[in-house]
Amino acid sequence: FYRRAFLADPALSAMFTKDPVVQRARFGAELAEIVRSIRTLDAFSTNVRALGARHRGYGVHAAHTG
Repeated sequence: FYRRAFLADPALSAMFTKDPVVQRARFGAELAEIVRSIRTLDAFSTNVRALGARHRGYGVHAAHTG
């Protein structure tokens, strides 16, 4: 995922930690939380909105989504 994203837009790498172990753990934790909450629409919506807000704060834009 990250390799492809950084090839597509090298500036994205500045938004992530340089430690791949830490980044994999963060990605895994977020994905696990989404999967856990997907069965309950209210919890899922809350979690996804919070994730989006954090990413907006990191400087992510719609163009970064592919």
